[in-house]
Amino acid sequence: MMVPSWKFNRVWIVALTIWLLAGGLPVFGGQESGSDIWTEDTPPPAEDPWSGRRLEGFLARLEQQDPNRAAELRSLRQKDPEKFQEAVRAEMERLFRPGERPRPQEPAGGPQGPMGPGRGPEGAGPGGPGGGPGSRWLEHLQRRHEEFIQWLQKNNPELAAELEQIREKDPGLYFTRVMDARRRYDPIIDTEKRNPELAKVLLEDLAMQKQRDELLKKLRGTEGAEREKLLQELKSLVSQRFDLIIRKKTLQYQELEERLKRLREEIEKRRSEINKLKDSKEQAVEEHLKELTAQAEKIQWD
Repeated sequence: MMVPSWKFNRVWIVALTIWLLAGGLPVFGGQESGSDIWTEDTPPPAEDPWSGRRLEGFLARLEQQDPNRAAELRSLRQKDPEKFQEAVRAEMERLFRPGERPRPQEPAGGPQGPMGPGRGPEGAGPGGPGGGPGSRWLEHLQRRHEEFIQWLQKNNPELAAELEQIREKDPGLYFTRVMDARRRYDPIIDTEKRNPELAKVLLEDLAMQKQRDELLKKLRGTEGAEREKLLQELKSLVSQRFDLIIRKKTLQYQELEERLKRLREEIEKRRSEINKLKDSKEQAVEEHLKELTAQAEKIQWD
């Protein structure tokens, strides 16, 4: 199923870029959450893109490219937080207007500059007008977004359909809903790459949690025989989920055991390497000494 093309507006660009530059999304799929088996591996609430940690991540990366500009923004952050946010928005938007950024001067040979043949005065590279790092980054964001929607269409078509309905009507709500979905599903997508069976169990557990919450809502206003029926359904679901959690923890244990096995093999390999080096010290020193003196003799000091 094809994903309809949907272009990011500037709010999307700024928020997503800060989100990704500051470290992306938390991974929780392989983490244990305490001794209580019913404690869910639920990620923390989505962090505000303007939080201190994310802004500090953005400033640290900007400092590598433009230390003076980063220092100006840090100073403005202390003096006027509102103007600081406006300045950060402007800085991020500037990244996606590559034609406005200084470019290295082309050599005297003409258009055969660092971007290759076909780069004209408008800054148009192989990707067309405006092609450059900013455009490529925007394409990267767009591609990641579309890949996630495709995954949702396959694994949670109901949610994908809900997002499709609000995409054009309310971009702000769409952004919030997508970020919340990615917070829940990105760790499962990452798990799927290394352990498809565990990812399948994590997906099934999310579905069971949703069924449980729906049954609890129905129970609030129900009495008599209908309530007893719902309680039996809830008991059956909780029992099934218990078995699923045991399956999940077993797979996580097996995965950890495999990692430990590989780590032990690597430790043994390193130990053996160190012992061999110790045994060959005299020979290694003599050989390296010969190399150093041979190099010195080849130098023409006159």
